[in-house]
Amino acid sequence: ALTRRGAPSVNGYWGNNMAVLAGDFILARATQALCRIGDARVIATMAKIIEDLVVGEFLQMSPELSPEGNDQTTNDKDQRSSPVRCSLSDRLTLYISKSETKTASLFENSCRSVAMLADASDVDLQSLAAAYGRHVGLAFQLIDDAIDYELEGEEDSEAAGKPIAVDLEQGLITGPLLLAVSSESELASFLRTSPAAIREAVRRSGACERTRELATTHARTAAENATSLRRLNDALADLALKQLERQS
Repeated sequence: ALTRRGAPSVNGYWGNNMAVLAGDFILARATQALCRIGDARVIATMAKIIEDLVVGEFLQMSPELSPEGNDQTTNDKDQRSSPVRCSLSDRLTLYISKSETKTASLFENSCRSVAMLADASDVDLQSLAAAYGRHVGLAFQLIDDAIDYELEGEEDSEAAGKPIAVDLEQGLITGPLLLAVSSESELASFLRTSPAAIREAVRRSGACERTRELATTHARTAAENATSLRRLNDALADLALKQLERQS
């Protein structure tokens, strides 16, 4: 994306090469900071975030979730545009796995690391903190995917700070689309239409509302986990529930 949250993105401002180099530089500095902490468990836990992020990107590029454009093994556009045979429940499971690794792991393992540093010997505290972060991350991603279908015009896009239908334009299948269809044949039929037609059908189906309901479940679970944490539990619970109010 050329903009993020209404501001020019690094790649939009300086180009992809500079963006990659900037990311590498920041990662190197972050690694140095972790080494200064001197806790091998924290270093390993934070490294897991990067591992999971890469796994999540691979899952997102899978033909089950990205039938168009991301498969570099064939030049046959018709073959790439046809979703592989896979049950809707399996696609939804893969979508959740992608969301867990690509997004929720960042929240989960960051919270786990903080708990390790706060009380190195309390394994239960670490597990609670990690569970809190995981559910916050899943709520965040589900809301983000719902917003992608809910934006309607340039004013909405500017207010949200993100372009309209970016996932669809990239050929990505996300939760709202999976929740809008009742069969593989219906999904295939959807994918043969335009992004605008898909967005309209998804909105009419109530799938955005169902996606937000799933996000609500995760946010409330995170808030419940927060009540068992020793410090700032009210603020953490409030932060989890605030995910449901996001419009960008």
